Amino acid sequence: MSHPHPEAVTLTDILITEALSQRSSRAPNWQAEVQAMQSLARQMAQSSDSLLQSLVETALELCRAGTAGVSLVKTAEGEEAFRWVALAGTLSHHAGGSTPRHFSPCGVCLEQGIPVLFSYPERYFTYFQEANTPIVEGLVLPLVANNHALGTIWIMSHDEQRQFDLEDVRIMTSLADFTATALRLQQRQTGALLAANVVLEAEIADRKRAEVAIRQSETKYRSLFTSIDKGFTLLEMIADESDRPADFRSLETNPAWEQQTSLTNVSGKTLLEIAPDFEQPLLDFYSDVVISGRGRRTKYYTASTDRWYTVYASRIGGEGSRQVAAVFNDITERKRTEEQQAFLLKFSDALRAEPDADSVANRAVRMLAEHLHLDRCWLAEVFEQQDIAKIGWEYHRLDLLPTAGVYRLSDYPEIMRQIATQPMVIHDVTNDPDFADSEKALLAQLQIQALLVVSLRKGQHQVIWALVCTVTTARHWNESERVLLEQVSERTWAAIERARAEAALREAELQRVREQSAREEERQRAESLAELDRAKTQFFSNISHEFRTPLTLLLAPLQDVLNDRAHPLDPVHQERLELVHRNSLRLLKLVNTLLDFSRIEAGRMEAVYEPTDLAQFTADLASVFRSAIERAGLQLIVDCPPLPAPVYVDREMWEKIVLNLLSNAFKFTFTGEIRVSLHSTDRNQAILQVQDTGTGIPPEHLPHLFERFYQVRGTQERTHEGSGIGLALVYELVRLQGGTIEVNSTSGAGTCFAIALSFGTDHLPGERLRRGEADRIQTARTLTSTAMGAAAYGSEAERWLATDSKADETDNFSSENEELLKSIDLPSASSVPKSATHILVIDDNADIREYLTRILSEHVQVETVADGTTALAVAQERVPDLILSDVMMPGLDGFELLEALRADPRTREIPIILLSAVRGKNRSSKDWKQGQMIT
Repeated sequence: MSHPHPEAVTLTDILITEALSQRSSRAPNWQAEVQAMQSLARQMAQSSDSLLQSLVETALELCRAGTAGVSLVKTAEGEEAFRWVALAGTLSHHAGGSTPRHFSPCGVCLEQGIPVLFSYPERYFTYFQEANTPIVEGLVLPLVANNHALGTIWIMSHDEQRQFDLEDVRIMTSLADFTATALRLQQRQTGALLAANVVLEAEIADRKRAEVAIRQSETKYRSLFTSIDKGFTLLEMIADESDRPADFRSLETNPAWEQQTSLTNVSGKTLLEIAPDFEQPLLDFYSDVVISGRGRRTKYYTASTDRWYTVYASRIGGEGSRQVAAVFNDITERKRTEEQQAFLLKFSDALRAEPDADSVANRAVRMLAEHLHLDRCWLAEVFEQQDIAKIGWEYHRLDLLPTAGVYRLSDYPEIMRQIATQPMVIHDVTNDPDFADSEKALLAQLQIQALLVVSLRKGQHQVIWALVCTVTTARHWNESERVLLEQVSERTWAAIERARAEAALREAELQRVREQSAREEERQRAESLAELDRAKTQFFSNISHEFRTPLTLLLAPLQDVLNDRAHPLDPVHQERLELVHRNSLRLLKLVNTLLDFSRIEAGRMEAVYEPTDLAQFTADLASVFRSAIERAGLQLIVDCPPLPAPVYVDREMWEKIVLNLLSNAFKFTFTGEIRVSLHSTDRNQAILQVQDTGTGIPPEHLPHLFERFYQVRGTQERTHEGSGIGLALVYELVRLQGGTIEVNSTSGAGTCFAIALSFGTDHLPGERLRRGEADRIQTARTLTSTAMGAAAYGSEAERWLATDSKADETDNFSSENEELLKSIDLPSASSVPKSATHILVIDDNADIREYLTRILSEHVQVETVADGTTALAVAQERVPDLILSDVMMPGLDGFELLEALRADPRTREIPIILLSAVRGKNRSSKDWKQGQMIT
């Protein structure tokens, strides 16, 4: 009988018993098994000689095997052997044959004392090859009765599609027990007691050997379990009250699993106890394996350890088992390599598309910082011989200070010079023993807790490039990140050199372009100067328009006359002088605003910052507008709860800020509400918001809103009055409070101005703080106050509501206009009835309308409207004999109204006189020909 070649197949190669626990078991056929057992029991009761044959035939059928047999231990010529006493199936014609006791599958089974599974055993036990029938698998079970080894019962598969599982082990175990019992009864019936004792002694010896073999096998398995480089864990499912998977308990893990997961001493703990945020998809994966019994493979990422794994899991045991074995393989390095290769490809493509060296470098540090999640990344050119490091390209978090600039290396500690010139890998500055306390403090000041530096040397002694990556918290830099940084550095340097070379080639062509560009710049400069000249002209036009009406209506000092109780004025003169008084106040307000601007420009604006109950102060100022706002049908909402601490502000300046914003909101709001709110934030700031539901501001005007003399035209407003300096003044006054102002607006929906002021005094000049009476002399104002008081703003708003809610720009009416109006050949009151002559007066300023009505109504019928759109409708409905119209008005202005009237046959012949305070030919000659203009 031939033995295997020692250099060929070994017993370990064919012994695959462990595979049984990894295979899914088929469902049992209890009915067939019970019927077979009952039949065998009847034969055993009848002491049938064919019992063993029936046993192997039953095994053949229940296990769907190719061959089944019983081999009993026999002694012949002093040597033990296994004799095939019963066979069924493909190899049944070999019944009566034998195999050696110590060199056979049956001998291996008895040595180990457990069921064993072989794969193609003829590769090792070559005498099976004589049968010329392949044995795909062989399952062998010991026959033991009363601790006496009788032999084995076994089944073979000759089909590669048929593999045995734990269900076959269970059936064969039952048949083995039945066979051993039958053989033992048979021996008892023969009375071979002495032989039984001998066999018993042999059985004990065999059992001992089997126990040794089992221990050796267990040691071998344990050695394999602990030495493999793949992680292994055995889990048991924990079900909830509905018998659905809720968690898994760890039964056993090997060292590789602990190393890969950084978890130890987890046996007996559930997965959710080990990691409360354990990934639900992986729990579902294990649950499916337990429920379905099918082995599965998956790939997943664990954020807590920043690792990638592949996992193969299979159920251990048959149907109903709740144990699952999982094999882990750490593929993190492979994934990182794939990600880095993809990043480098994208990185190179991106740099190739950049037009110049600066763009290349800036794109490089930004992409690297975003890929590695860095807080700061910079690329420095270091010139050691000149003792200079130039940080020209940097990416940093918005809350971190920039580091770009030119530095002299000798001015800094050794650690900073090392960062600029040497490769470094620092995971945690605080716990790094190589850093001195002073160096740690310096890096902490720069908010650097971990850093990775790669230096790229070009030349023998000079570092040209230093690529530095830093984060504000401790971080373990892995080798793949360091390698990536080296590759990024090389590619960045190459891309910059390429860009510089291309730039040099373009320089000759650019020389010609520069000359052309210089000529173009000269043309643009001329246009800019022309634009400045137009702005100047517009400025003086606005100033002229704003000053002439108050100057025309300003007659003499009025305050004493109006307040003289001893010599009261009659109602007519009282009304006239009040008109003059109002416009005097308006002129004073304008002059004060211009004076504030001049002081700001000259740096002579005096502020006195004192602790203020800003909520109460702001609410009091807002209440000034309540009457006018509610008269206009609007709602004023004041939401100013007490602040946690006083706010240091200049009270006069704050009054101008609040009143200007409220005046602006009322001017452009016709329906809805105006809201004034003041609240503190967790950033130690007080936020004032003035929000309205007015006409809003078109987006193209928002960037210019705080520019001086800038006005938004073409929107609905209560009056055309205004020089465009109110919001510019607010902006400057907010800055003087150490605050910021922002505006958000949507056309047709409204506008919101937001002012942020800081609590405390650190942001204010100390010499202008008035904390108490002791500071009053030091902080006294030396310049004349320009404060007008809140009443002037409230009165102005009330006047906007005098006749019509639309009032915008106040045109001025000079004194000579009265003489010109009187020179018009109007019918006298005695010769023509007042109803025969109808004059339509159009002006958005209520005072002008009242004034013209008073001087003309003695002679003619006067009808007044406040804007051009309404005037056009009135004129078309009732054609007047004469039209006196302002030029600058909301809706249709004077010239647009003139064109509309001339285009309508009904109104084409009406005489029209345009009134304006604006001098100069800022309209076309056609405008002047279409109507007479009084300035």
